[in-house]
Amino acid sequence: MNCSQFTPCEGRTEIVDADGRLIWHNDDICMVFVVRDNAPVVLAGLSGYGMRPACELNNEKGAFPIVEVLTSISGRTMNHQRLTDTREGSQLRFVAAYTYERGMRHVLRIDQKDEHSGLLTETEFSMFPGVSAVSCQSRIASERRLPVEAVSSLNLTVPLDAAGGGVDGVEVYWADSTWAAENNWHQAPLREIGLPDINTNINPRVPGARFNLSSRSTWSTGEKLPLGGF
Repeated sequence: MNCSQFTPCEGRTEIVDADGRLIWHNDDICMVFVVRDNAPVVLAGLSGYGMRPACELNNEKGAFPIVEVLTSISGRTMNHQRLTDTREGSQLRFVAAYTYERGMRHVLRIDQKDEHSGLLTETEFSMFPGVSAVSCQSRIASERRLPVEAVSSLNLTVPLDAAGGGVDGVEVYWADSTWAAENNWHQAPLREIGLPDINTNINPRVPGARFNLSSRSTWSTGEKLPLGGF
């Protein structure tokens, strides 16, 4: 939609510390965002029930921006097929953060803007007390016409440090679906599904590999379930 303003919101908060970290948490979940003047907001730490709190750890390596926006006129900053490193996403800058309650949910909203294109993004994270889970959604608008191809629904930095694990120990879970054969779950090590170790110590570049699933159906569960796990 064409829009020159963010959705009105009360509860603006100044919770970015001197190190540029915005920490949002309850008794079970801790999320650490990094705010910089020359970069988009990134999710640099995440922890849940039974994990070491992310706010007590260093920022996760390779932290991703909280939202990616792929457009037809700007594409990506890297030449690969992943829906990351989008040029519009990389040009977003922090505007404001809000914390408030919506019913029983606690909500954090982070607003960003690309001054060059006029793109506005509102990313909401919400959680219920006593539940070790977070939902995320992003809304975008623009001050001018902008042909958008894709918007990330969730751009997650996997909390390896908080979980006490490493990349080589990560397993991926996904599920196929069809009539009378729903919830057909699979699992495989991350390294065996097309994401090899390229040794970034001697080859310092952004890996371009990906694990991609898609469905062809008007049903969200037509061929693949729209969810997975690590």
